[in-house]
Amino acid sequence: MGYVGDSFVLLVRWDAEGQVQSFSIHQYGSATLDENSPHYADQSPLFVKRQLKPVWFDEADIRANPKREYRPGEELNP
Repeated sequence: MGYVGDSFVLLVRWDAEGQVQSFSIHQYGSATLDENSPHYADQSPLFVKRQLKPVWFDEADIRANPKREYRPGEELNP
């Protein structure tokens, strides 16, 4: 059991047809120092339950699962 430090887990699986699936977890979410960030500890509940979240690998999955979409240089509104 660890008592200090950081942890990141990434699993990648290829099936016989070459399809890729990937899952990850980081116990602190984005590990930001901003306690007001929605990502400050957003993955902690998953980490405690020993669950992983999907890593979107191809464009179709990425486009099907956005939290928001923007173009570089545009004003970001959280």
